[in-house]
Amino acid sequence: MARTRRFGLAFLLSLTTLAASTPALSAQVRPGGDDLMYFATYGSEIHVVSEEDFSVVARIPTTSGIPGGLTPSADGTRMFTQTIDYEWIETFDLRRRESIDVFTLSERNARVRIRSMAVHPDGRHAVLMTRRYEKLRDRWEIGDMELVLYDMDEHRVVRNVPWPEDEPMETASFSYSPDGRHLFFFKDEVHIYDTESYEEIDRWDYRGLLDQGLGDLRFGFSATPREEEGWHAGFFRVNEEIQDRNVTGVARVNPTERAVEFFVLGPADTGPSGSFALAPDRTRAYALHQEVGNYQLWSIDLESRTARHVLFPGRPRMSLEVSSNGELLYVYAAGNTIDVYDAATLEHVRTVELDADMTIGRLWVLPAP
Repeated sequence: MARTRRFGLAFLLSLTTLAASTPALSAQVRPGGDDLMYFATYGSEIHVVSEEDFSVVARIPTTSGIPGGLTPSADGTRMFTQTIDYEWIETFDLRRRESIDVFTLSERNARVRIRSMAVHPDGRHAVLMTRRYEKLRDRWEIGDMELVLYDMDEHRVVRNVPWPEDEPMETASFSYSPDGRHLFFFKDEVHIYDTESYEEIDRWDYRGLLDQGLGDLRFGFSATPREEEGWHAGFFRVNEEIQDRNVTGVARVNPTERAVEFFVLGPADTGPSGSFALAPDRTRAYALHQEVGNYQLWSIDLESRTARHVLFPGRPRMSLEVSSNGELLYVYAAGNTIDVYDAATLEHVRTVELDADMTIGRLWVLPAP
């Protein structure tokens, strides 16, 4: 009888344990979709992670060093990386998951650092923003920032590209139009270049387009995955003249069509400030407020133009992305973990622990090529 009672107690305990662990287990295997996540690591690799179970399905080794930022090609079949010393650009075939090309502009007595790049939709040409450091007998000679058009098939500089207003900049934002016919430089105005001649042919002054009582729009024109072709979406800050305060809003801007759509969220000091991430259906966006002791996770309804947020245990440095099915949020960088949150409730679901630290740069969620 004693043995029977012990067995019954053990069986009851096992059922209790199973019941208690079932929700946690189901939360752990909850998929983010059927796409793949790509990010660079300090192990000189690009890691490919499945959204279905968050396992590492591939590690693509680099040949040029530690990769920094990642840039996918327009058709999603290739990935371009810059090394963290800004000297090498490497191209990877995402189907074969291997490096297929690498180049540098550095020479024996000169280092050329590539600070930024925009790849033409043809995948062959790129505009590079560079600075040359030449070693002389008694010193290093540091040149101005330059723009060059580079042929990545032939590994040669095709031509120099003139700066807008012939004024070199230390930092610059520029990208191609979806059809590749124009190159846009984003300053206080949008400078429009023709890609046959790489000369400026027009400008778009988008200032003064907001409602009366609001100052001039200052917009970042960053790449926005999942946006409609040709559109950029993100935050802007502007001065509200009536109350003399800075406010934050959400804008969509299309430099090809010269169109702006926007709405104001509220005071800039307490609103979202970074990592704007668009949901796959483009009806919602998510963002972060990064302030030590006051980390906030924001959900923005782009149709009703309303927003809400929760406090959460964020990180001093972090970024945000949305899963391909729109149900989960990925908070990542720095370190070797991805915190997963429910997109509807903004509650923590699980933490994915990886075997390598991420470098600077974006986590990209892309369909399998």
